[in-house]
Amino acid sequence: MIAGNAPQVIGQFVIDAHEMMFVQYLPIAMPSSPNPPPGSWSNGTKISVPRNVQCFMPLIVAAFNDGMTSHDQYMYLTAKRLYVTPERMFNRPGWHIDGFGTGDLNYVWCDHAPTEFCVQPFDFSDDCDESMAQMEAQVRPENIRTYGRNTLLRLDNKVVHRPAPSAAPGYRTFVKISISFDRYNLEGNAHNYGFDYDWPMVPRAEKRNHPSRTST
Repeated sequence: MIAGNAPQVIGQFVIDAHEMMFVQYLPIAMPSSPNPPPGSWSNGTKISVPRNVQCFMPLIVAAFNDGMTSHDQYMYLTAKRLYVTPERMFNRPGWHIDGFGTGDLNYVWCDHAPTEFCVQPFDFSDDCDESMAQMEAQVRPENIRTYGRNTLLRLDNKVVHRPAPSAAPGYRTFVKISISFDRYNLEGNAHNYGFDYDWPMVPRAEKRNHPSRTST
């Protein structure tokens, strides 16, 4: 696989979030019919955003307008507001690609300790696990960059990045919005009670997981 794209800047957003939370891949948009039912957004997608995460609506709307191209797509919200320290960042470390081997789009935003990106040519295996070691070996420190706090970025499946390795102590709000044609069905993902659905959930593996899995 050839990779190393830069993320695309969508815009600057100051979000007023105060509640501590850990929301993982909450479905906030479900596929619908081509004929928009009442309460749907412009392309017919059904939307349900729980009240406790509605402070992130500016990010959700921006991602929707930028990346939702079909009424057959899902949108998922990950939102974490936690107290971080240099020793405890609450994100799995290491260079990786979101949506590895898929056509998914991911949008990331944070107000502290921005995500790091390595923008350079990469050539690595199509195997998810092997590729992470190859990314680590190929990264050149001079090509690592960040895009500042409060910046919403679009990541395709060629963007190599990692969580900030450390940060000054303080609260950090991190948001990821994922757009996919697939169900994200790992155990532990948040359930949206604004929708009527009952997905079979698949156990998480010890290694880094694809968000959508149909078997163990």
